[in-house]
Amino acid sequence: MARQLKINIAGVEYGGSTAPAKAQEEMLHMAVNVGLISFLSEKNPSGDAELVMALLRAPFETVQRLIALALRDGKADLVLRDDGQGNIVLPIGPNLFQDNIQFYYLLVAYVLRENLKGFFALLPQSDAVQPGGA
Repeated sequence: MARQLKINIAGVEYGGSTAPAKAQEEMLHMAVNVGLISFLSEKNPSGDAELVMALLRAPFETVQRLIALALRDGKADLVLRDDGQGNIVLPIGPNLFQDNIQFYYLLVAYVLRENLKGFFALLPQSDAVQPGGA
């Protein structure tokens, strides 16, 4: 079941829902293969500039596919956007971020983080040395 998302980027609230499991599967595979996954942890969060740089280091085609999976939810290129006038549904794309394209990439990174947060449950939950460990 999809979770509802609310993400604030530069004073604008975006919302929607997490992607279907099939899309999340592909997102996880791609994020691991291009080294993006290590920047998406909430436990040791990367700064906003680091998130954007991590996306920009990935091949353009991979980023475009991640965007399609994360923002389109398999149906339409839509998320809710609160522009201060009330919530409206708009197509989300780079054209809305003229002169501030970094915020588009930051939105994508935050949506990826929300969709892939379950992966990090596999990691140890504390930094303490476990008995018998090094």
